[in-house]
Amino acid sequence: MEDALWVFEKMNHLDTYYWNVMIRGLTDNGLFREAIDFYHRMQSEGVRADNFTYPFVIKACGGLSSLAEGQKVHGKLFKVGLDSDVYVGNALCAVYAKLGCIEYAERVFEEMPVKDVVSWNSMIGGYVSVGDGWSSLVCLQEMQVLGMNPDRFSTIGALNACAIECFLQTGKEIHCQVLKCMLELDIMVQTSLIDMYHKCGRVDYSERLFHEISTKNVVVWNAMIHGYTLNACPFESLSCLKKMQQADKLNPDAITMINLLPSCTQVGALVEGKSVHGYAVRRGFLPHIILETALIDLYGACGRMKSAERIFGQLAEKNLISWNSMISAYVQSGQNKDALELFWDLLSKHLEPDAITISSIIPAYSEVASLGERKQMHGYISKLEHNSNTFISNATAYMYAKCGNLETAQEIFDRMISRDVSSWNTIIMAHAIHGFGTKSIDLFSKMRDEGIQPNESTFVSLLTACSVSGIGQRGLEIL
Repeated sequence: MEDALWVFEKMNHLDTYYWNVMIRGLTDNGLFREAIDFYHRMQSEGVRADNFTYPFVIKACGGLSSLAEGQKVHGKLFKVGLDSDVYVGNALCAVYAKLGCIEYAERVFEEMPVKDVVSWNSMIGGYVSVGDGWSSLVCLQEMQVLGMNPDRFSTIGALNACAIECFLQTGKEIHCQVLKCMLELDIMVQTSLIDMYHKCGRVDYSERLFHEISTKNVVVWNAMIHGYTLNACPFESLSCLKKMQQADKLNPDAITMINLLPSCTQVGALVEGKSVHGYAVRRGFLPHIILETALIDLYGACGRMKSAERIFGQLAEKNLISWNSMISAYVQSGQNKDALELFWDLLSKHLEPDAITISSIIPAYSEVASLGERKQMHGYISKLEHNSNTFISNATAYMYAKCGNLETAQEIFDRMISRDVSSWNTIIMAHAIHGFGTKSIDLFSKMRDEGIQPNESTFVSLLTACSVSGIGQRGLEIL
């Protein structure tokens, strides 16, 4: 770009075409701020921007994650009469979706007088980027009803939507369309199919597709490693890495490491995890916040808190996920006071805890906080409107039961909109540890009446109830 800039500055009487070339070059090279500055300079020198200028300027706004800049450019489009241009509209839809403003993307899309395949793809991919797989698939259906044939990008977006919603049957139907359209040899489509089947729990389908790919790249191997990890097949995931290196002579990238580390965490494979860490350092993958957060999870799960603390302390920029991982690591290792201090430190940074933060910290409150502090936390949860989260409600009920406030634990349980097996286990155990074995057995009966299948923890709770209350005979009758 330096040579191109030098030539550009030497030229006289530059028209729009040359400015567009420079703005596009800067954007394509990730120099988003420079691209936007170039656009402003173009405007100040009286050169008119056209429908080829704005898509790259809008893309640069997205690259900077600047909604404000994007909206300024959007406002300018109305003044220059380009608000109805299909290329500009496509760029706006894509950027608004990327920035999480799907409502703005929908408004632009609906107002477009002409829509091409790229327009529909922008919305299909946009819904996926905000986790709305259902709307993405509806968009695909509407596109087909209007007579437009999906291309590889539409297909990849739709498969990602099926993966989000775990729509196995719809995914299979799209797979059939892939075969009809002869897209089955497209490596990105193949990778998306593997990912979809993994996320729908069909590891066998993913394996079959994977073995049919003659030339596998790192992205395909990464999809398999991630899929095995996702489906709690850690040893297969670790084996996949060895095959990738030995059979295809491919070097793992940062994504490989990120996908592999949870498998190491699942089985406490500290030696392999440390090897991954060392490899990441040697290859220059660090700093990388996602990779470093995965390392915190690993070291926390393996009880190597000094290593976890060191990585957390060295993070150049901490996001909420990294804070959550460190809090969880402290709780897992029984360092509940450290977890509470870190949580309070998080609040002082003006970061808003999410459901994962709350569910991670509640066990620490259960162990070391006073009743007053627990009530404060409960009030904070209500303020954040997390009361409808089943996992958080379970943890909160346990927190009150642990400190002897069984009445409040029962109230939380009774108010829960959706109860899972953990909800029932929590309240059964709560009554059991306080000597109300008969109540625990009654709750177990209600649990079965509601069609909830008990698990091992349920029976442990029942045995505790029978043991503490001295009602072993009735427990045997129930069991």
